[in-house]
Amino acid sequence: MLNNMYSKCGLVDNAGKVFDGMTQRSIVSWNTMIGSYTKDGQTQQALALFMDMQRDGNSPFNEFTVSNVLCACAIKCNVFECKQLHGFTIKAAMDWNVLVGTALLDVFAKCGLIKEASMVFECMSERSDVTWSSMVAGFVQNELYEEALLLFRRAQVMRLEINQFMVSSVISACACLAVLIEGKQLHAVMSKTGLGSNLFVVASLTNMYAKCGSIGEAYALFSGIEGKNVVLWNVMISGFAKHAHSMEGKSYFNLMVKQHGISPNVLHYSCMVDVLGRAGLIHEAYDLIVTMTFDATASMWGSLLASCRNYGKLEFAEIAAKQLFEMEPDNAGNHVLLSNIYAANRKWEEVARTRKLLKDRGKKGEG
Repeated sequence: MLNNMYSKCGLVDNAGKVFDGMTQRSIVSWNTMIGSYTKDGQTQQALALFMDMQRDGNSPFNEFTVSNVLCACAIKCNVFECKQLHGFTIKAAMDWNVLVGTALLDVFAKCGLIKEASMVFECMSERSDVTWSSMVAGFVQNELYEEALLLFRRAQVMRLEINQFMVSSVISACACLAVLIEGKQLHAVMSKTGLGSNLFVVASLTNMYAKCGSIGEAYALFSGIEGKNVVLWNVMISGFAKHAHSMEGKSYFNLMVKQHGISPNVLHYSCMVDVLGRAGLIHEAYDLIVTMTFDATASMWGSLLASCRNYGKLEFAEIAAKQLFEMEPDNAGNHVLLSNIYAANRKWEEVARTRKLLKDRGKKGEG
């Protein structure tokens, strides 16, 4: 019990000390410790403990043990260990178990082994709604969007229970394929089932409409939701950014911060830098970067540099390029982009200097 208490409190080291001091260990204590290591990201420790459990031989494993170990493999995408565990489940006649089968296909999909994941799915005699959701999500994660839609239609024909996770994955597939008709049909289905009010589903739908070019419908959906979360705000701001609605995006960013008291994260700021840059408001984009409470990412400076190229803002281009040279010293594209900006401004000496630096860097890399 003490071991379990420490684990639930996130005190993995303390839980480990209690576990090591136990003279007799039940299957619950083994599972708790393996699960704790997995949740804490200590995947090698989880796998090693599972091996110790096998050598011990006094505590027979169960489906929860194997599922925890499979989750550990998924975190680090340990393909070799994953395949070994698959063979282990077959020998132990546990591959038929819903919990184990679902965990197995999930880890295969996350490791990019989508064929193996699909094989496990098709061989399962019994599947839960989580199993179906995991397989649909696996197809989307591996950019097999049409397969995801086909599997979802199959689930509909079988009149299976549709949950928010499956729906969000299918909507993402529609967004990536830019199939607005299918997206609208899915929206109608969600409205009938009651999932249409789920914030994660709404965020996925809003993103789908924005990616399909229907920014008006995305905005209408966004506006009709109360209690908007950070994800939904980010999706809407991103949508405005992609469609160059700079003032709308800017106003919603300010509304999110000042009226709703939501602290912007890196994604929000990245979107706003892009929004302002696309609109030619380079100075505002730069001010936003330097006034953030955390360091700007390379993608922010890269976005600013690209906007400077479009609008010929040499001063800010040099500032952004300097930051990028320090953050991404091996990225030749930043040197090329700055050189092109110099050329557009007829700064031929700077063009020559930048290209020489790039050429010398290439020679140094060869040496």
